[in-house]
Amino acid sequence: MGRFPLFYSYIAYVFVSSLVGLTVYCRFPKQYPTIEWFILMVAWVAEFAVLLEVSDHIFEPYLTVRRLGRLLTVGMCAIFFFAFILPSLLGHQSRTVVFLDFSRSAFLTKAALIVALLVAARLYQLPLGRNISGMLLGFSVYLAINVANVALVERSIRGYAGIYAVVGPSSYALALTIWNVALWRSESVAPAPRGLRGSIKGDAGTSGEQIERYNTELMRLFRR
Repeated sequence: MGRFPLFYSYIAYVFVSSLVGLTVYCRFPKQYPTIEWFILMVAWVAEFAVLLEVSDHIFEPYLTVRRLGRLLTVGMCAIFFFAFILPSLLGHQSRTVVFLDFSRSAFLTKAALIVALLVAARLYQLPLGRNISGMLLGFSVYLAINVANVALVERSIRGYAGIYAVVGPSSYALALTIWNVALWRSESVAPAPRGLRGSIKGDAGTSGEQIERYNTELMRLFRR
């Protein structure tokens, strides 16, 4: 749990909130929709925090530009929030329509963020490792299933309303299976690419000279 505190906190929240939701559904069915809406909203926000933690680990070998991952993550979340998520919340529509619009926008935002992180890792030749790859794969499967699930509900396919409530939890179960396999053994931090290793660890020259050499290496990788 030491390497991924936000991720394991998210898993614990999903487990506890599922028990709370089941209890409310059995004892207070009228309050269940409101409680479940709140539980899902918190979970979806927590998923953004988990992806932020993943970005930190992806860029962990870069001691000088470690904030690049956070900047990429926060920037994309802000763009999608104001462009897609906020309009769905401010629209004058029924609760069901708002719920579906918000969930679809949130899922698509996270999917785009995962793609951006993978592109950045590819660009800078960063090895993801078993743990990070498994976390991203689990989230990708979970998001893909839920995007399709929401799309089918919006099309008002006859008889699918009952299936919708089953597919969501099933996607969690599938993602948890992938995460269990990927995180069964914790990996050490992946080393930085060979071309940048000397710039990161080298102590020759002034700080300005080291930063200049490091920027040169980054620009060389960026042109590839």
